[in-house]
Amino acid sequence: GGFEAQTVEVLGRVTSASTQLEGTAQAMAAVADQSQQQAASSATAAEQTSVNVQTVASATEQMTGTLQDISRQVAQSSTVANAAV
Repeated sequence: GGFEAQTVEVLGRVTSASTQLEGTAQAMAAVADQSQQQAASSATAAEQTSVNVQTVASATEQMTGTLQDISRQVAQSSTVANAAV
């Protein structure tokens, strides 16, 4: 009868909506997973950038020290050369 047909139709719609909801939930979970992976990649890139900046700072400090040593040696050589004349 009519009641049974309506019940079957409603159950069919509920089942269809449930299936769509499950698909949406899976898609959202996939997006969340992808976002997490991208965040982890960004964190790794930021960490590598920090390491690179520290490396450049250290190299700059060493180069400054070397240039100061060279400057002292040039000044000393100049003093010796002037004294020899």
